[in-house]
Amino acid sequence: MDLEQFFKDERVDLFSDVSLDDLSGKDRSSVLEFLPAARSVIVFGREVPVAVYAMAAKEKTREMYRIAGSLDATARSLVECLDAEQFPSVPVPFLFPVRIVDGRVQGLVRLKQIAAAG
Repeated sequence: MDLEQFFKDERVDLFSDVSLDDLSGKDRSSVLEFLPAARSVIVFGREVPVAVYAMAAKEKTREMYRIAGSLDATARSLVECLDAEQFPSVPVPFLFPVRIVDGRVQGLVRLKQIAAAG
């Protein structure tokens, strides 16, 4: 599958395809805890338009959820394409996986570190 073309068609600004072998032990184990059969991770995102940050709180939240929904739709579309090419895959919703530690929400999988490894 041509990931570059897929993400271009989906208007995704950045993506990273990373083998679990290229991740640090901590990042590898966090991925395997969530997805035990994983061999690689694809992380992607869209730039939030600057104007969104100037919006009123309610409008900003609405726009952020719209962007998140769009990223989730892209993840589902990617899974369909990968599955069609016999690469079993699982979409991870934009707002998950998370855990609460000492009253703070933390990501279960460190997406920034995984993206940087690619």
